[in-house]
Amino acid sequence: MQFNSGTDAILDDIDFLCETSSTSYPIADKTRNVNRWAYKAHVAQIMASDRWQIDDSNLSTLPWLTTTLVAGQGDYTLPSGYLRVNRVEVMDSNGDYHKLTSIDQSDVTEAYTEHEETDGLPKYYDLIGNVINLKPSPASSDVTLTAGLRLHILREIDIFTTSDTDQEPGFPEPFHRIVVYGACYDFLSRPGGDKEAANTYRQEVEVLLKEMSQFTALMNGGEHIRIRPAHRTSAYL
Repeated sequence: MQFNSGTDAILDDIDFLCETSSTSYPIADKTRNVNRWAYKAHVAQIMASDRWQIDDSNLSTLPWLTTTLVAGQGDYTLPSGYLRVNRVEVMDSNGDYHKLTSIDQSDVTEAYTEHEETDGLPKYYDLIGNVINLKPSPASSDVTLTAGLRLHILREIDIFTTSDTDQEPGFPEPFHRIVVYGACYDFLSRPGGDKEAANTYRQEVEVLLKEMSQFTALMNGGEHIRIRPAHRTSAYL
C-alpha cells in the first residue's frame, strides 16, 4: 500500500475510515502517526523473528557498516540509526574478516584496562553506551586499517516524510493496514474524538500485529520447509 499516490493509498484510507480530510487531519499529523505505528510493526517483527534477519525493505543496502581502524585505538563511536549490533568483524592484514566475541566488563577478572593490553588483532568487543571497545586495540601490522571494522546491525526503519508518494511500509503488504488503523486510533482517541471507533481500530491493529508476529516466526532463514497434503476424512473435502 503506497503512502500518498492518490490511488488506494495509506493517507486516502485514513481519511476514508476517519471521515477526515487534509484540513481536519493534516498530512503532517498523519505522517507522524503512520511512522509511529510503522515502528511498532518493525519492533513486533524483530521480537517474533528467529533466524530471519529483519530489515526495512525500503533500504537498498545490506545492514553492514564499515569504518576505518586507527592503530592503537580501542574505542569507536557507534553510528546513529541502528537498534542493535548483531555481529562485529575485523579485517586482518591479509584482507580476511574475523568474527569478534562479545564480552562484558563483568567477564574480566583483572583490571579492565590491563585486559588484552598489547595491541594486535582484536579478538573481543564490548558495547559501552554508544561506544564499541575492541580488545586488544588494533596493531597496524595485524589488521587492515581502511574499512577494517565491520558491524552487522539491526537498523531503524526508513520513515515516511510528508512529500513521499509511492513509498510503502517496509514490512509485508498483507499487514500494511497496521499503520492505517493505528493512525485512525491516534486521531479518534484524542480529546473530543470517537472513543468507541478508536477502540475498534485499536483492536484491528492488535489482530494484525499478532498475525504478523505469527507470520514472522515462520520465516526462519536456512530452514527447510516441507509442505504435506492435509489429512482428509471424506473424498469430498
